[in-house]
Formats: sequence, C-alpha cells, structure tokens
Amino acid sequence: MAVCAEQVQAHAHALATALGLNDYNSYARAALAASLDTTRAVEGMLRRINTEFGKPGADAILTTFCAHHLHKLFAAYKATHDDRPVTCYTTVIASVMDKGVFVRFTRTPQGRELFRIQLRRFAGRGLPRLVDDIRNMAHLFNFFAVHAFYDQNMTGPCIESAERHALLMKADAYRRYCFDQMQKMQDPSAKATFAILTETVDFLKGVQSPAKMLGAFGATMPLHVCGDIDSQCFSTGVRATLHCTNCESVRYCGPVHQRSHWVAEHRSQCVRPVWL
Repeated sequence: MAVCAEQVQAHAHALATALGLNDYNSYARAALAASLDTTRAVEGMLRRINTEFGKPGADAILTTFCAHHLHKLFAAYKATHDDRPVTCYTTVIASVMDKGVFVRFTRTPQGRELFRIQLRRFAGRGLPRLVDDIRNMAHLFNFFAVHAFYDQNMTGPCIESAERHALLMKADAYRRYCFDQMQKMQDPSAKATFAILTETVDFLKGVQSPAKMLGAFGATMPLHVCGDIDSQCFSTGVRATLHCTNCESVRYCGPVHQRSHWVAEHRSQCVRPVWL
C-alpha cells in the first residue's frame, strides 16, 4: 500500500505521541512515565505500520520519526531509571536499526557527531532488566562496535579509545547478564543474543578481525570491497548474505557482486550483511 506524505507525518507523529516525545526536552534529562501500556501501544503501532504499508512505507515513516525524534528517543532511554521499563524505547530502536534508518542518519553531514552523541547516551545508562530489551539492543551494540573502528566511509576510527572502552565494558556487562538469564530460562533466542554480544566484545577487544565484521549489521561497503570480504568469509568458514538496498534481494558476498548486471540492475552499495 502506497503512503502519502500526510500519512507519513501523521504516523510518525502518532508514534512520537505514544512514546511521549513530541514535547520532550532532550536536554532536560527528565525521565518519562514509560509503562507496559506504552510498550503494548508502540508494538501495536509498529505492527500496523509494517502490515499496512510494507517496507517502503515503514521506511518513510521511521525515517521521518528519526528526523524529528531520534535524539529524544535516546535521551529518554538514558534518563529512564534502572528499575523502570524501557522496552518501549528498545523496541523502536531495534526497529530503526532493522530498517537501516539509523545507518542512513550517520551518513548525513552531521552524522559523525550524531553518532557520538547517541553512543554516549546509549553507553551512559544502566543495564535493562529484561532479556527482550537486551535482545533489542544487541544489533545496535554490533553497529556501534563496527563504527568504533570505521566511520561511514570506512576510512578511520569514529570514536576515541576511551569511548570504545566504555562501549566494551557495557557490552561485556550485557553479555554476562544475558548469560545468567540464558542459564535460568533456557531461551534459544537468548543464546543467539549472547552469541552476538560475544562477537561484539571480541571485536572491541581486538580478538575478532575488523575485516570479518566490516559490513555487520548496517555498515555499508562499496562493491569492490566484496572480494576481500569474500576471502575472509570462506577462510574462516563464515558465510555472509547481503541485501541490495533497492530490491532487498539476497546475493552471496563475492564474485557475483563483480558482474556487470549487478551494477546495472541494483544500487552500487550493499547493506545489512547477515552473518550465518
């Protein structure tokens, strides 16, 4: 279903209203009255957006939401007390990450500074108490980890070593808490989240090769890099799939990206590799 500009604005505004962000002052550092009802309302809105409008419409709505409210979303997440629910925020953050909206935001002229601000807010908050929240944030951790080494042009470090250390401490704490919960609940999805966080911690410690993680969870790479990534994947036995930004079709990283028809029929950037 096609979505017009008025619908995009209306749904983005409604999502912000449900979260209490429309009149929120991100510099006041005040906690909002987030509740389980807020979480249910937000989850219902995201389901309706995805069902009614599909990927193009959902992308447009979430992009508009981020343009006006992304900084408020992270500020509200950080300001929430550790014993209060934050699932309404982590659910939206996970959705924004999954749609690639946050990645596009880091490529704006102010993207580098936006990234640093959100990273400081993200790393400055205590641990959430629910495995669902940790699961929602695991991919964001992975994205921050990749960009701790590379900016949006993959040319150099995006954050300072002190910030990287803070991110490492946070990721390691998340991982240990997730492991404890995994032992108690025997939740298969918790095991997957633990694996993602372990990869993130190893990467930040320098144990994991940056080349292997170069495109993980949202980092974009030019097609000519694919051959290098391909050799890394197969030398380590790891297989990666990539999604074209235009049609979301799946192609394996490697020689297929060097064919002329790929450039002709698809955009010249591949995003969102998924490590299998």
